[in-house]
Amino acid sequence: MASAAATAAAAPLRRSLLPSLKPSCLFSSLAPSLHRLSLPRALRPAGPLPSDAEDSDDSNAGDGAAEPLRKSRNDLKREARRAVQWGMDLAKFSPLQIKRILRAASLEREAFDALMLVKRFGPDVREGKRRQFNYIGRLLRGAQPELMDTLIQALKDGDDSRLLALMNENTFLMEDEEIEDLPHDEEQPSHAPLPK
Repeated sequence: MASAAATAAAAPLRRSLLPSLKPSCLFSSLAPSLHRLSLPRALRPAGPLPSDAEDSDDSNAGDGAAEPLRKSRNDLKREARRAVQWGMDLAKFSPLQIKRILRAASLEREAFDALMLVKRFGPDVREGKRRQFNYIGRLLRGAQPELMDTLIQALKDGDDSRLLALMNENTFLMEDEEIEDLPHDEEQPSHAPLPK
């Protein structure tokens, strides 16, 4: 008797749902829709847009052998982990050695200050060290990877001659760039008469 009452109560609910459904809604998946066919299904285009190809200055932009427009996420993560590892390696050295490496890699004073801060943390500051090393890694990401690896390895091995050679080579390159950036004054005569 209770089941008959439940069936009777459910029957009006089922009947009330059916008239609200329109036949066009029931069979909408079968009928082709114009707005569905015009929109692309992909989130981003499969290849570079024609406007992107025009913007590139490469001579081989049209033959498909061009470099990708940006690095993959895996490459970016790999570079970030490498920079954090550089920070961990640098924190093991003395402040003078850190200064020499950062100067050779032409990095800013901010990276040196961040490394000195992480060296002051005690052994119980685990989360703070992790965050600080991530920050140091972000500061070091702009460095040349081969140069940083070579400088750190030379310092670990105690190879001062190789370290000095790398530092001098990098210093000469920096001086050459600075000389090229200086403005040339062509208006002044080279042999001006001396005042009497």
